[in-house]
Amino acid sequence: MKLNERAWAGQIISWIKQSINDGTTIFQDATNDEGLKVASGRTKFPDVLLFIDKISGVVFNGWELKFPDTEADNSEMLENALEKAERLKSDSFVTWNGTEAIIWKIFDDNYSLSGLKKLKVYPKEKDIKTRNDLADRNNYNKHEAKLQNRLNEILHDLGQLYKSGELKKAINISSNIVDAVLETANHFVPQLKNEINELKGDDRTFRTEFNQWKIIESATLKILSTSSRRVEKVEPEEVLAKFTYYKLIGKVLFYLTLSENLSGKVSKLELKNSEEVQKQLNDFFNQAKKIDYQAVFESDFTDKIRFNETIDELLFKLVGVFNEFDFKILPTEVIGYILENLVPQEEKQKFGQYFTSETLANLVTFSAIRSRNDIVIDPTSGTGTFLNSFYKTLEFFGNKNHQQILNQIWGNDISHFPATLSVINLYKQKVDDTANFPRIIRKDFFTLNPTQTISIPDNKDIDKINQIPIPKFDAVISNFPFIQQEDIPNELLNTHFESEFTKTQTAFLNGNKFDINGKSDYYIYCFYNSLKFLKDNGILSAITSNAWLGKNYGLQFKEFLLDNFHIKYVVKSNAEHWFKDSKVSTIFITLEKGAKKEPTKFITVNNKLEVLFKDKLLQQFEDFYIEVDNCKNPHNKNWKENSQFKNVYHKEDGTITVSIVDQSHLISSLSSQENWATYFVNQNPLSVFEKKLINPFPDLYDTGRGTRTGWDEMHIISNNENKTLKIEKEFLLPILKTSQELKTIAYSNKSEYNLFVCKEDEKTLKAKYPNAYTHIKKFGITTNKTGIELQEVLKVRKPFWYSLAPEESANIFISLNPSQRLFFSFSKSPLYLNQRLVAIRVKKTDIEIVSALLNSIVSLLIVELNGVSRNLGALDLNADFFKTKMKMFDPSLLSDKQTENIISKFEILSKRQIQDYENEYKQKDRVEFDEAILKAYGFKIDILPHLYSLLTETIRNRVEMKYR
Repeated sequence: MKLNERAWAGQIISWIKQSINDGTTIFQDATNDEGLKVASGRTKFPDVLLFIDKISGVVFNGWELKFPDTEADNSEMLENALEKAERLKSDSFVTWNGTEAIIWKIFDDNYSLSGLKKLKVYPKEKDIKTRNDLADRNNYNKHEAKLQNRLNEILHDLGQLYKSGELKKAINISSNIVDAVLETANHFVPQLKNEINELKGDDRTFRTEFNQWKIIESATLKILSTSSRRVEKVEPEEVLAKFTYYKLIGKVLFYLTLSENLSGKVSKLELKNSEEVQKQLNDFFNQAKKIDYQAVFESDFTDKIRFNETIDELLFKLVGVFNEFDFKILPTEVIGYILENLVPQEEKQKFGQYFTSETLANLVTFSAIRSRNDIVIDPTSGTGTFLNSFYKTLEFFGNKNHQQILNQIWGNDISHFPATLSVINLYKQKVDDTANFPRIIRKDFFTLNPTQTISIPDNKDIDKINQIPIPKFDAVISNFPFIQQEDIPNELLNTHFESEFTKTQTAFLNGNKFDINGKSDYYIYCFYNSLKFLKDNGILSAITSNAWLGKNYGLQFKEFLLDNFHIKYVVKSNAEHWFKDSKVSTIFITLEKGAKKEPTKFITVNNKLEVLFKDKLLQQFEDFYIEVDNCKNPHNKNWKENSQFKNVYHKEDGTITVSIVDQSHLISSLSSQENWATYFVNQNPLSVFEKKLINPFPDLYDTGRGTRTGWDEMHIISNNENKTLKIEKEFLLPILKTSQELKTIAYSNKSEYNLFVCKEDEKTLKAKYPNAYTHIKKFGITTNKTGIELQEVLKVRKPFWYSLAPEESANIFISLNPSQRLFFSFSKSPLYLNQRLVAIRVKKTDIEIVSALLNSIVSLLIVELNGVSRNLGALDLNADFFKTKMKMFDPSLLSDKQTENIISKFEILSKRQIQDYENEYKQKDRVEFDEAILKAYGFKIDILPHLYSLLTETIRNRVEMKYR
C-alpha cells in the first residue's frame, strides 16, 4: 500500500510526541486534526499544529508537508501556509517535502509572499529525490531514520526561535562528544603510551604494578592479539593507554553530572587553562571523593602516569566540548552511544559490544523480575543499561528505598571503563544520596562463584568495609557478549565446565567423554555459567543471536535448556533490528530454573519497540506480558486465534503474535533437528503434508558443499581472464562460481568460470605447460591476509601445494544464502560448484522429477522456515541441512502418469527467469505447477494461496528487516 502526505504527517506527529515524552523538546503537543477557518471562509487543516501550551491550546506554528514532487518553496503551498499562519497569529511556519525543509519567518505581520524570509534552509537529503522515495513503503523504511533526525533538528531550532526569537547553532550531543572523544583519543593514546614506557623505565614500583595489570587483563589482551580477521601486534602499553583514557572520560562525564546535581557541594568542572590539567582535574575529583564517590574516583597505579603538555592541551579542549552540553540529566542512550562509538567497529565485533536500548532492556527485564524483593545481577553489565532498568523496575514494584535497591542489584564487567559507567548508571538514580555504593564487580564472569565476597563500604560508617558474599539470585538478566567462535578460548572453557558439569549435565556427555560443542558462541557459555548463580525457580533472561535456533551446535544448547529450565518465552522482532550495526540477528529468551511441563510461547513483536512502548511507562511493559500470558484466555477479547494454525494467537491491533509450542514437541525436536525459528509460525506449520514427505538423503540424493579452493584468486579463473593468462585447457574444469549466474531453474549456459586443477610437478609444467607454470609461480610468492605465504598455508595438499582436489560435480544446486529468489537449479550436464553453493547429486534419470519436487511450494517452505535469517536479509543455510532436515514429496508415491504431468508443468516453469518473491507466486505457470503436485499427492488446491502467503510473508520479513 502506498503512503501519502497525510500518512507521513501522522508519522511526523508521532515522532514529535515521542520527543515530548522523552523531554527533548519544549513543545507540549502536536496534532493535525484541528481545522482553521481562514479569511476565504473555508476550513483548512494544517499538516502539523505545534503547541507550546497544551492546556491553554496555544499554537506556536503550523507546518506544511509535501512529497518531493512539490518544491519546499512552492508558491501555492506558501500562500496556503501564510493564510493559516495569519489565522493562528503565528510569525513562522515550516515547509518540508522530505528532501528539503525550510523554517520561514513572517515580518511585520505581513502575511504575503513579500513579508516572508527563509530563516533556515536545511541541507537536501541526497537519497530522497522522487515521490516514490517516500510513497513506497520499502523506500520510506530506508529513509526513516534520517527523516527522524531532521525532525529533531527542526524541533531544536524552533525551540531556540521560541525562546530567543532567533536560531542558535544546534549541538548534536552524541555526535559532538563522540567526535571530540575519538579525535582526542587519536592523539592522546600515543602520547600516554610514550609516557607509560618512560615511567616503566624510571619507576620500579610502577613497572611491577604494570606487570600485575597485564596478568589481570590477560583475557582482554589475548582476544585483542588473536583476531581471526587480521594480524595484530598488541602492545600492552597501548591497551593500558586506551583504558586509562576511557576511565578518565568516565570520571569527567560523571563529575559533570555531579556538579550539575549537587550544586554547592562540588565545583563546576571548568579548567582555568591548559596548564597542569592533571592536577586541576584531580582537585575536582577529590571534591567528589569527600562525598564518598570512591568507586569512580578511587586512585590506582595509572594515576602515576604524567600528562605532558600535548595531553594537557588535548584534555583542555575536550572538557570545553563537554561543557557545551547540560549534564543536569545524563541520558542512558548518550552514555551508550558514546561507549559504542569509542570502540572501532572491528574490535567491537570481536568483543561483542553492542549497546542495548533502554526500551529493549525494560522489555527483557520485565520478563524476569517478579517482585520488589528480587535480587538480580547482570554478569556482563557493560554500560549499565540493564542495571538502570533493574532499578526502575524494582521501584515500579514498590521498593522506594534507594540504598535497599542498590543492595539488590549486582553488576559485573571485565573491562574497567564499562564497569565505571555501570556505577554511574546506578549513582545517577539518586545522586544527592551520599551512601551510594553500587555492587559492581570487575572480574571475568567465568572466575566468579556464589559465596565469593566483595568489599563494600558500610552505608553508615564509610571507614568500615563490609565483606559481602555474592548471593544466589532471583534473576540473571543480560545482553551477553557476541564474540565470534574463532576468538573464544574453547579449550579453557571446556576444562572450566568439565569438573562442574560431568556428573550433572548429560547434554555434554558423548559416551564417557565430556565435550562442549566447539562451534558454540560465547553467549552460550554465559548461559552455562549462569546456572549456578540462580535460585531454584529463578529466572534467566538474555539477548542472544538467533543462530542457535537452527544451527547444529544449538542442539546441545537446546538439550541443556530443556534439562534445566522451563523455557517461558522466545521473543523476536519482525519490525526492526534491535542492534542496527550488528550483522547478527537477535532474539531474547526467558528461562525459569527447574523442571516444568508447561509450553513455550514464541513471541513475534510486529511493531518497533519505540512505537509499541512510545509512552515509556513501565506499566506498558508489565501489560505486554499480562497480554501475552492471557492470549489464549477466551475472556480476553484483545486476541484472536489464527484461522489456519492451532495455538497461534494474534493481538487484534496487530502488534504481537504468540505461537504456543508444547514442551514434548521441543524435546522431540532434538532428534528431528527441527529449526526452532519455525515455531514462531506454528508448532508444525506443514503437518498436513508429513505422511507424504521423505528425507531424500542418502537414498535419493547425495549432497555437500561445493569446492572450497583455499584461494579463489588462484583457482577460479574467468573465461575473459584466461584470454590473457592462456592457461592450458588440461587444467581447467567448468565451475559455477556464484548463484548470481543462475537466472532460471534449468541451467544450460556455458559456464563463465573455470576451476584450476593441477597435479603435475613444476618441472613438467615448466617444460610442457608454461602458462600454468607462470600462474602457480605468481601465487607462490603471494601471502594471505595474515601475512603467511600460500605455499606454507597450503602445504598439506597432495601431491603439491597448488594441487586442488575438487568436490564431486553435481546436477542440482542451490545458493547457501538465497535472498529474494528461492529455487533449486539443475543441469543435465554435471557442474563443479564453488563453496557458496550446495551440491545435490542424483541419478541422471531422476534429475527432472527430483528438481521438480524440490521446487514445490512445500519444499521451498521447508527451506525458508529452517534457514537462519541474517541481518543483511539473506537466508543462512548449510550443507548439513540438506542431509538432516530437508524434506520433499516422496516420488515413489507417484504413478507414471502423475510424474509425466508434473514434469511437463515443471518444464515450462524451469525455462523462464525466476522472479522475486513478491511476483513469482502470482505467475500462472508457477500456480499450475504447484496445483499439479498437490493434486498428485491427494491434497486440495485451495490450500495453495495460504502456502504462497506464508512463504512470501516469511521471505518479506527476512529481506526487509535490513531496512527496518
